[in-house]
Amino acid sequence: MKDGCPHCLTAKAFLDAHAPVYVEYNVSTSARAERLLVTLVGRPEVPVLISGYHAVIGFDPGRWSEALEHGRQIDGFDPYHMPAEAGRDPHDDE
Repeated sequence: MKDGCPHCLTAKAFLDAHAPVYVEYNVSTSARAERLLVTLVGRPEVPVLISGYHAVIGFDPGRWSEALEHGRQIDGFDPYHMPAEAGRDPHDDE
């Protein structure tokens, strides 16, 4: 988020309605937040939603809804867990 950004206010209202648990970073008040933003998405543009493995730059309700749904789908997913159909995990001692 950025102070005075009307798109950020709209995005925040959207998140309040659709994802009541989120972390907000304000690039107006934190140089660290701006560095993090550039590191994650490659440019200092707001608003940005990062959900799951997706980053959406700019507020678009449809794309933000899709990203939030993706985040919900992978919530709790262990990236190191091998699915049973992949066969025996060679690193599993059991």
